[in-house]
Amino acid sequence: MRKLLIVGIISVAILAVVGMTSMRKAPPRKEREVIDPLVEVMVLEEMTARFEVASQGTVTPRTETILSAEVSGTVTWISPKFVAGGVFERGETLMRIDPTNYDVAVKQAEALVKQRQIEFDGAEKLRNQGYRAEAEFASAAAALASAWPS
Repeated sequence: MRKLLIVGIISVAILAVVGMTSMRKAPPRKEREVIDPLVEVMVLEEMTARFEVASQGTVTPRTETILSAEVSGTVTWISPKFVAGGVFERGETLMRIDPTNYDVAVKQAEALVKQRQIEFDGAEKLRNQGYRAEAEFASAAAALASAWPS
């Protein structure tokens, strides 16, 4: 009896769904509207054109360099490529500086080293003979070490 009741309930539900579906009205059909496109289309053609653009602004170089010499002296020669906007290769000579100041500085440094060496040798000799203190010898050694260029 119970099985018959379950089958009856399912059968009544199916009949109700079929009956309600057949009573429903079909939705009204609308005609499809043809809408014009919002843009115009044209075929591209290859051509050469020249445009003039008027503008204002500041032009800046891609690379900017500041040159400075490690020695002082008078500039005796300047490369013709050393101009604003000029282009040059790596290692190319752009200027020559008069070497007189450099030569004089080298000779002065050599003389100072010789003087400090003589002072050191004398201090060492006197220390070995027992006439000089260890502090005076160390002072002469420090003066000689500082005279050498680094």
